Amino acid sequence: MNKIHIGKPVWQAWGGILRWGIIESVLRKDGWKYYNIDWIDDEVYEGSQQYRKELMGESGKDYQIYQPVRCDHVCLADLETISTSVKKLQKLSEK
Repeated sequence: MNKIHIGKPVWQAWGGILRWGIIESVLRKDGWKYYNIDWIDDEVYEGSQQYRKELMGESGKDYQIYQPVRCDHVCLADLETISTSVKKLQKLSEK
């Protein structure tokens, strides 16, 4: 099994929330690659999922935040490019 992505940073845009994490492990299932991801500063997403569970009532009692995540639901993060873009945004916003 290809372990090349373990330890790599990823991001996911979910419902207006930008999530960041690190791939902890990789597995294959049903012809797909899945990642177990250690999400960082993920309180907004977790809160939204808790609220979703509450809205579902009895039918949501077993609902869990999905993990592992299918590989096409996240993007590998090029941190150098992202850092450069953020710095440019900071400079432009200060004008």
